[in-house]
Amino acid sequence: MPHVWLAMDPDTSRIAMQDTEFADGAFPRGPRGLDWPIREGDVSDEDWQGILAGTLSGDEVNTIHRTAWSESGDSPWPNP
Repeated sequence: MPHVWLAMDPDTSRIAMQDTEFADGAFPRGPRGLDWPIREGDVSDEDWQGILAGTLSGDEVNTIHRTAWSESGDSPWPNP
């Protein structure tokens, strides 16, 4: 099961997910890139491979990101 790092854009509530820790250059420059909440979690091998292969729809990828966020912290993904 791949271990992932998740970051939520505080302006849009979109979740970024990657298999390495986020570095300073991973966020937009300026004030918009400050203070993104970060969590760590796990995703299934099937989901991870589908994301990497590009075989999942945008809605499917968003669901995976949001589920991983909700399962990796004390509060679920906010539904804007």
